[in-house]
Amino acid sequence: MDETLAACVAAHGALSTSDVRRLAGHLIAALQQLHRRSLVYCNLNPSTIACVEGIWKLTDFSQLREAGQVNPQWTRPLLANSPYAPPDAYAGLISPSWDLYSLGLTIRYGLLGENAAMAARAPQLPEPFDLMVKLCLEPEPQNRIALEDLALLLGVEQSVTAHQIPATSPPPANRRWPRVGAYGTMALLPALFFMFHGWPAEEAPAPVSVEARSAPYADRQAPEPAADPEFAKSKIDALLARWIETFRERDLQRHLDCYAPSEPPVMEERRRLFAAAGDIREASVANVQYESLTGSSAVVSLEKKWETAGANASAGVEDERLTLRMIDGELKIEGEDESNIRLILR
Repeated sequence: MDETLAACVAAHGALSTSDVRRLAGHLIAALQQLHRRSLVYCNLNPSTIACVEGIWKLTDFSQLREAGQVNPQWTRPLLANSPYAPPDAYAGLISPSWDLYSLGLTIRYGLLGENAAMAARAPQLPEPFDLMVKLCLEPEPQNRIALEDLALLLGVEQSVTAHQIPATSPPPANRRWPRVGAYGTMALLPALFFMFHGWPAEEAPAPVSVEARSAPYADRQAPEPAADPEFAKSKIDALLARWIETFRERDLQRHLDCYAPSEPPVMEERRRLFAAAGDIREASVANVQYESLTGSSAVVSLEKKWETAGANASAGVEDERLTLRMIDGELKIEGEDESNIRLILR
């Protein structure tokens, strides 16, 4: 059965050193797959990793970001919300070292359990874990140990780190889709009104250049290819038109085809929320803003309007931010954040 690290430690106590070594090897391999693509998980903690069929995997991509310097107002709230965020979050620096800091705290959690790991003075860990955690928790991001060196220090077998253990296949760039699309909003209004707190729609990080990344990784990562803006916008417009049209016409299969592939439970949740939307009288998008365009991905913000009839009748407007990515030559929706819902009461 799939189980997060937090649930495992809560149920069974701290892990053995051999289990932690295995956990670290799998997480190092998963993070390597992201870092090689200039992506940073930014959300590593005991609740966002799970053991799936014997392999520890990353499970929640709601904070996945490209490496680079961003507006600190995006990252400072993470310091208040999670003790696993590094001090460089205050300056808005997103780099692979962010994940190294979180990894050190996560490994300490696995070895000590929650109470001891989060104590002001955590007990000393057995070697090589004590040295490893110290190197991960260096205050300056450029001084933190690299993943490859960490694997050597832990004595993780080369077959573990060399084998491509994906975070998921393919890794979604945004959340695990517990709240998806307009139909989820319509079906659960007004309870969901206070639950949507996405990233600000009016401001987004600029596309990352290789010079903006942390120096130790600059020679290991290549920037995404530049996009032809007009061609990219035409592809995005076509996807958005199909996305809203299939929702308006209640064509479930074609609507789901607008999204990146997901695990069966996620797809089932989308179907359930789609069915709960009821009779759709109107659905449209407006004020589309192209926040970020590369050769293989994009971020857009827009206003989504809806009106439904029946038992769950409602109408309103909400701001939405979509993360898009090319998958097998087709543009797909990977992530979806809703905020600022304005209800029109009937």
